[in-house]
Amino acid sequence: MTRTLKSALLGVSALAFAGATAFAADDAPKTLAEATEGPSNVAIWKTGDEDTTVYMMGTIHILHPDLDWETDAFEAAWAEANAVFFEANVTSPEEVQAASPLIMSEGFYTDGRKFADLFTADQLEELNEALKEYGLTAEALGNMRPWFASIQLTQLAMAKAGGDPAAGIEMLLGARASEEGKTQRYFEGLAEQIQIIADVPDEVWAKSLIEGVDELSDVEGYFAEMVGLWYDGDADGLAEFMSDGWEETPELASKLLYERNEKWAVKIDRLIEEEEGTFLVAVGAGHLAGAKSVQDYLTQHGHESVRVNP
Repeated sequence: MTRTLKSALLGVSALAFAGATAFAADDAPKTLAEATEGPSNVAIWKTGDEDTTVYMMGTIHILHPDLDWETDAFEAAWAEANAVFFEANVTSPEEVQAASPLIMSEGFYTDGRKFADLFTADQLEELNEALKEYGLTAEALGNMRPWFASIQLTQLAMAKAGGDPAAGIEMLLGARASEEGKTQRYFEGLAEQIQIIADVPDEVWAKSLIEGVDELSDVEGYFAEMVGLWYDGDADGLAEFMSDGWEETPELASKLLYERNEKWAVKIDRLIEEEEGTFLVAVGAGHLAGAKSVQDYLTQHGHESVRVNP
């Protein structure tokens, strides 16, 4: 698996990709069925003041269509919420149309450079060995910049593991909100998300690919462990799982998680101070786990976040 996979599931939602990786523990579940045995306990937090309540839940951006993850705590928060906040509107034709030129301009080299040029001969050999399973080589990726190449590899890996972007929590909740007439609001624009990813230096993305190349051979196990931690509501375990993979590329953690968490906390603080009612925030689970999470930054604004379903 590439480091891209982690945020594909837990962080950036724009194109369901981008992130970090960690090696699975020896006792980690090997299949999604094993990882999701028993009832779900997807974590829900609550913050706010006397006239504003904000529930927060972590999501998985790519998931198996048949997974039954809804809990009583989620259903109660959903029923109470007047509006739902997502990272970005990934289904809006207008948003997609606005972002498409950016993908073309930022996703490919136009000066003769190639994706394969970013790696040493030894790294290329290692990368190409891992890519055999997907019928690809580094050279076949042509003039893609590494962040965009990572998207393609993540999509292939997730399909192999049985994941489906259409079954991602945001997609499901967005459709449900539309059916029930709930207002949908967003922290970022789709083009804004893509620019955040594209602005991370190519060398950092290339390094993340090499650091995580071994996991391309165990996509199912990696997917199962991550989803299992989310499904069980193990926020501490999820934070540890993520932090192990950021050690070699802290720039990715900073740009894709921490800086965005801080900005979102400012917006949630403003929401609490300026609006009344009940709101549900549904963002990648990585944003609500560990140090420098959205909850941590909310504390700096005087808002304590309490776990609803310990």
